[in-house]
Amino acid sequence: AQALNLPFTSDLNNADEVAQWTIVNANGDQTSGGADRTWTIANGELYFDAFVGPHDDYAFTPALNCPKGALKLSYEVHGYNGRYCDSYEVLLATSTTVDATAASGTVIESLESNEIQSATYGDPREVEFTTPEAGVYYIAFHETEDDPWAVYIRNVKVEVVDAVTGISDIKAAGVVST
Repeated sequence: AQALNLPFTSDLNNADEVAQWTIVNANGDQTSGGADRTWTIANGELYFDAFVGPHDDYAFTPALNCPKGALKLSYEVHGYNGRYCDSYEVLLATSTTVDATAASGTVIESLESNEIQSATYGDPREVEFTTPEAGVYYIAFHETEDDPWAVYIRNVKVEVVDAVTGISDIKAAGVVST
């Protein structure tokens, strides 16, 4: 699929938009019925609620054309209830490939289960990060919890804060008043 330009906004409600996300069940865990225990996208939410652990699962945004420079990720998150939310990381990745140890990416945010205290979408998150070069990147939500709780995410947005253009100065030469 072709990489999308920024700003990227995903409310996770449109079937075509949802189909562009990549879900990876890195540890291959399954329910007793044989279904993958991994991220799910439904009803405007990206969620993980397998209620068993440990987890090692990724949800990647579509490919994004990103300039070199500062970007901002914003999203809303909540836990299973007011006390229990899964731990997760957010990565800046260059591919959706996951090997035996991790996705090829840089952690831009890491939250432990006790850091998300809300059972409703009252915890908006914003994180600024830098892309080292212009190119195609993915944002990956990596479920890392060992205990059986849940995390719910919606309204994902990636936007440019400050792009590096390579232009350092503009001078006007030969301007004549008429």
